[in-house]
Amino acid sequence: MLEKEGRIVTLNDLMDEYIYKKAGMTSTTYNPKGDNISGNGGYDTLVHDPITRIMGGILGSAGIFTTSSDLNRLAKSLYSVNYANVSLLSKRNLQKLGEITFPNSEQSGKGNLGVYVKSPNPNKTFVPLVFSKNSFAHQGWTGAIALFDPNNNIHFNFLPNAILKAKDEFIKNDKPVGYINAWSDYQEAIINNIMVMLIIKKYFNLYKNQDIEINKQIKI
Repeated sequence: MLEKEGRIVTLNDLMDEYIYKKAGMTSTTYNPKGDNISGNGGYDTLVHDPITRIMGGILGSAGIFTTSSDLNRLAKSLYSVNYANVSLLSKRNLQKLGEITFPNSEQSGKGNLGVYVKSPNPNKTFVPLVFSKNSFAHQGWTGAIALFDPNNNIHFNFLPNAILKAKDEFIKNDKPVGYINAWSDYQEAIINNIMVMLIIKKYFNLYKNQDIEINKQIKI
């Protein structure tokens, strides 16, 4: 274990040992090496967040670079946890990720660890209303987003570099004016298709098992 090696252990070491390796995330790291880097606002391989850059690129609040494949591996690892074989965290703690921390606050769409959760006000969250209870999402400053519905084993991620370096009238919060609205329309179209495919799959499984009725309801 890292604590027995007699050396200074960094945050990157802890993430690698207890999260990346357990989930099989081989391409996720702080301070990546290479030219194929997105989501950093055009700062080469450096993180976009200025404070994190000053701190050497390794900080708990920002700086992790990942890939779509690694996020899929993370979702698979999270969804496969059980009480007998905990890979990353317990089923109970996974459910807690989707709980609203302060329901009466201005950030009522935020949950534990700062992720977005289901909210009665869709303008306060990135989690689709059609997702089940305890679903959660993370949206990075540069535009990348990952959605998780652990009850239905649904995961979706989109990793753009939405940062725009232009005149002030064309940008808001470092992103092109209108980006959030365009993203919301795109996400809604994607999620609606995902849910349709999920329903078709559930009906197909019932048909295959000869357990289908014309009026049978499907819980998702």
